[in-house]
Amino acid sequence: MRTDRTFSSLRSLKVRFALAGALLVLASVALTVIFVLREVGRSTEQVVLDSQEDDARRLAAAISLRLVGLQRALRSAALQLPAAALDDPPRLSEFMRAQPVLGTMFSSVFVAGADGEMLLIDDEKGLREPHLSVADRDYFKETLRERRPIVSRVAMSRVTGEPFVVLTMPVLASDGRVAGVFGGSLRLSSRSPFADLTQGGEDRHSMVVTIVLDARGQVLSHPDRDWVMRDGAAEPRLAAVLQDWRSRGSPVEPGGYA
Repeated sequence: MRTDRTFSSLRSLKVRFALAGALLVLASVALTVIFVLREVGRSTEQVVLDSQEDDARRLAAAISLRLVGLQRALRSAALQLPAAALDDPPRLSEFMRAQPVLGTMFSSVFVAGADGEMLLIDDEKGLREPHLSVADRDYFKETLRERRPIVSRVAMSRVTGEPFVVLTMPVLASDGRVAGVFGGSLRLSSRSPFADLTQGGEDRHSMVVTIVLDARGQVLSHPDRDWVMRDGAAEPRLAAVLQDWRSRGSPVEPGGYA
């Protein structure tokens, strides 16, 4: 009887050890699977983040190159504008009519005198005298003061009532003084200059949304046009990023964020 009991006990122990071993193996496999899945998830997430960061860098570079190209086109035309033409309406009109390419690149092209009075503007309504002054505009004052090309902050146009950005070139007289300002405006709502670059992210139902900000954090392009001209920090998806960026002094070439 003792032998039978001993044998039964040993068999019971073996079963228990076998079950315990099986459970340990299952637990080990489960932990391994969880670890592998977690690592795969992290790796996949990092790949996606790296890809999106690369896309953002390429888009930023493309926008910068476009603005540089616009500045060069404006500068090339401004070099052909003699200061004396600012006091000669027929000559100034002839010069403006000779710039059809600029009309396809900008929403409007204009010439203002040193007093800020806009002499001529060429937009979808044609070439005309707008009878308005830009003397109080920061971009105009900065162009006169610094005697160099300027890219303005986002502002509201007095002509169209839409948000816009202005690129300017000083018109220099023979004595070196700034005789006037030659500029081109870019509408940011009805005719965004970034539309063809950002249209992949303009779908409201897309998981990827493309938002363009200027160096001050102001929204230049957004799927919802009501966001244009607003502070990007008010956008929930950008709030933490912009707060960190500004806390570090708003570097012109920040690193990528997730």
